[in-house]
Amino acid sequence: ASLAAPAAHATTFQDTLGDQLGGGAAFDIDTFSVAIDGSDFVLSASMADTINPLSTERFVFGVDTGAATQNPNFPTGVVFNTVFANLGANGTLCAGGVGTFQISGNTVTGRVAASSLPAATNGFTPVDFRFSLWTQLPGVAGVSATVNEDFAPNNGTIRAIPEPATWAMMLLGFGGAGAALRGARRRRQAAALA
Repeated sequence: ASLAAPAAHATTFQDTLGDQLGGGAAFDIDTFSVAIDGSDFVLSASMADTINPLSTERFVFGVDTGAATQNPNFPTGVVFNTVFANLGANGTLCAGGVGTFQISGNTVTGRVAASSLPAATNGFTPVDFRFSLWTQLPGVAGVSATVNEDFAPNNGTIRAIPEPATWAMMLLGFGGAGAALRGARRRRQAAALA
């Protein structure tokens, strides 16, 4: 699948325009969506204006795999247990980041393998993972602090929705499991009657 096109069935969050704390409209999040495509998460975000690749501002993606706690430096409800991508305005992924990302015009798109994220905990499965995106203006050592400019969602996280092909495979799997259980029950009943 092309990184330029968002997944067809995604959970999409529409952010309030003009709510960023600093920076320009290029770092004011308009929409953020997450979908599951096979064993990958497909992420897409659009900004209110074209992203200048020479800007020092960044796009930061976090995920809650079941182990998140509220960080006092973030708005209530923005929870994540790991940052998996810290992306420069020029599309460069910081060291330790995972996935492949592309910036074009006012859109940031990416694809991240579920296996490259921390293991699910506390009963979560990858379908339960919750994602956050925020834009950030890095601070200058000894001069200014890092400023988190805009969050999507503002007070929470969004979950991915499986693609239709994934749903079809899950339904086939459930059907197969049901057929196997019915067959086992029939064999037990036949043995009991014999």
